[in-house]
Amino acid sequence: MTFFLRLFASAGTLKYVGVTEQIAKGMIHLAGGGQMFLLNIFTAAICLLTAFMDNVLAVATFIPILSDIEKVGVYIFPFWWAMLFGGTMFGNATVIGSTANIMAMGMLEKESGGHIKFIEWLKPGLVVSTVAIVLAMALLYAQFRFMPNAPFPFLEIETAYENFTG
Repeated sequence: MTFFLRLFASAGTLKYVGVTEQIAKGMIHLAGGGQMFLLNIFTAAICLLTAFMDNVLAVATFIPILSDIEKVGVYIFPFWWAMLFGGTMFGNATVIGSTANIMAMGMLEKESGGHIKFIEWLKPGLVVSTVAIVLAMALLYAQFRFMPNAPFPFLEIETAYENFTG
């Protein structure tokens, strides 16, 4: 219980002090008006965060960012899926990115006394995680026109950054 209280308190604090809004503004600015590019930036960011921290905390941190992105009129339905994919699949890139990976490493050390170095795990972990996320995102792109209330084409944010700052 205390874990979840601290988890959501951390995410709430980031929202309260404006960190999540600044991250959302940065992503929107970097995307330069393209919703597909914004989706890719968002996915890459959650992937990187998830690889180096617990996926629950990463997703809890990104929910307010997604809320801030929605405020400028971005259709966020696919962003929820991208957050799910990045938050679950890319944690396998590192030992510390997934609870299952940590447990597997502990079992390996306990049973055989062996140890896998961070870099030894990272090499195949990045390959597997990258292939998985690229495939998942390709399938997500293929389904855009079937999403509920989806604007099509899902291409441009005309003045998203200006709306967000103004």
